Amino acid sequence: MRLPLFPLNVVLFPGGYLPLHIFEERYRLMMRHCLEGDRRFGVVLISSGSDVGDPAVPETVGTIAVIDEVRTLDDGRMLIGVKGERRFRIVEIVEQLPYITAEVTPLEDDASPSVDEDLVAEVRQAAKQHIQMFMALRGEWIEQPALPTDPVQLWYSVGSQLQGEVIGKQGILEADDVSNALRLALRLLNEESAELKEQLWDKMGRSTSN
Repeated sequence: MRLPLFPLNVVLFPGGYLPLHIFEERYRLMMRHCLEGDRRFGVVLISSGSDVGDPAVPETVGTIAVIDEVRTLDDGRMLIGVKGERRFRIVEIVEQLPYITAEVTPLEDDASPSVDEDLVAEVRQAAKQHIQMFMALRGEWIEQPALPTDPVQLWYSVGSQLQGEVIGKQGILEADDVSNALRLALRLLNEESAELKEQLWDKMGRSTSN
């Protein structure tokens, strides 16, 4: 399938939501074309270059985004909200101007061969603790965060949840199977949770010293 691409410094996962501010003329044009068609385009992490100015070089795996909300401002800028639909792999860049267009292949995601239940349980527990510590830093608390039990949906959910470097999230997005994605997600969750724990202890220490 042929898909217009929007290279960004973010990683979108299937099921995720992404707000975008469209101000460059080339991307305003792209969005108008999308709205006249099936409302779909590809969100891809920038491998090199910038999301403003000359065309950036995208990573090879991205996510099909569907325009869910759109608001056009008086000066022509657009505020849009998109939802991630499914992963894809770039086969060939066919156009660079006015915006990047590529031939892509949608990627199938399923839990075959079956994913170890202990791995799923471990990832869910790590994701729960990660959410709780993140909220505690904001002075909030949630006892039982809603987390998917389906391995594929858990993959996407945890990928969206992570707050760290985009290159780690990209590694999860382009994993070749669910088990590998979950193992990488578990490692990154544990690393981020350790950092969040240190931030939380530091915050508690400052509050008790006042």
